[in-house]
Amino acid sequence: MGERYTSAEAMEHVEKTHGLLERSEHALLRHVPLAAAALAVLAGLSSLLSARTGEAMLASRTEAVLSQSLATDAWNEYEADSLKAHLNESLVVVATSSATRRTLLTDASKYRARQGPLKAKAQTSESQRDDDMRRSDVLERRKQVFDIAVALFEISIVLTSVAAMVRQPSLFIFAAIVAVAAVASDIFGFISQ
Repeated sequence: MGERYTSAEAMEHVEKTHGLLERSEHALLRHVPLAAAALAVLAGLSSLLSARTGEAMLASRTEAVLSQSLATDAWNEYEADSLKAHLNESLVVVATSSATRRTLLTDASKYRARQGPLKAKAQTSESQRDDDMRRSDVLERRKQVFDIAVALFEISIVLTSVAAMVRQPSLFIFAAIVAVAAVASDIFGFISQ
């Protein structure tokens, strides 16, 4: 369903059905070419919506991966500073001069002071990752709804064409019902969260 319904395919259906219906005795079936063309336009628009929604979903997932990477880097730096501070604090015990002890404690304090901002940065990046993933999930569900609409429009186009070929107005009515379901699916795609 990732492929777009092309206008060439739509025109092919319209031309085939138009030739069959010029001599039809069913008044309802004379509207098939116009209905097929309208359905093809709607299928194309739904396909475009699906594609754009899929692109937005992928962009959101990419942002989530980037946020996770930033969070991982910040956590790694946090842990490295923690290790350096711990080592300096441990070395104070065995340091022989007071100047060395002061330097080790100063460095340990510097590393500990950096940890707070690094932790905040990591947590902010994780929060951004979670937001991006939630947005991506919403977009994925929307894309699925638009994909269903495309499939329903394609089914209704085929049913419309078959109705013209076999001269069955009831099949044309069924195609219209399927088309209404496709429109409802598109509307649901717009309003769904």
